[in-house]
Amino acid sequence: MKKIGIYPGSFKPPQKGHYDILEKMINDGMDEIYILISNKPRYLSDIIQKRDLASKELIKSALKRLIKTNKNKLEKIETKKNIMEFIKNHDGELGKVTAKQSKEIWQIYIKDDKEKINIKISEDISPIISTMRLIQNILKNKKEKTKIYLYKSDKNKENKRFDDISKRYKKDVILKNIPIIYEINATSFRKKILEKGFELEEKNIKEYIPDNLEKKDIKKIINILHFIK
Repeated sequence: MKKIGIYPGSFKPPQKGHYDILEKMINDGMDEIYILISNKPRYLSDIIQKRDLASKELIKSALKRLIKTNKNKLEKIETKKNIMEFIKNHDGELGKVTAKQSKEIWQIYIKDDKEKINIKISEDISPIISTMRLIQNILKNKKEKTKIYLYKSDKNKENKRFDDISKRYKKDVILKNIPIIYEINATSFRKKILEKGFELEEKNIKEYIPDNLEKKDIKKIINILHFIK
């Protein structure tokens, strides 16, 4: 029986927790693997809106990014409330992580397993709709007995939407909830990108990326993150 694994998510950007789930899929003996990236970008300014993450240093870093193009406006900012409102209104200027950038980083991660791993950018903002489309397409075109395994991190265990997919296609789809083993996540990765900006270097992202990457691969990832616009 052919085993196909599907791993949908935002991956903005992909980090080593995501990569560990991919390794789990490979070790589970998947014949084909699909990484399905949501096409919705994640703005760096979203970090500023989270009270538990919006430190003084982070706010200062965000303002530093905006100061060149908004100098005259910044002179009118006096209170923290004004600052937060200003950052919110200029979120596009702080940068975002796109699906294209996510795919480029995934391609660096999987350099040795490209034959059976397919990285796709979703046509839909909703990962649920895209996942269902992919499942339907696989089942429609299958030429042998096939079982589909839908992988997700258990950080989303409260999210029952993927459970609904496995129930809908219960003869063909098995849901795999994978335990979280790292405290880091894509949000904390974006926070680091916002903090460091163009000063981002290997030591800043080491904890967020797979351990098996060579220096040249890490340099490529930093170059991708430097061009977040």
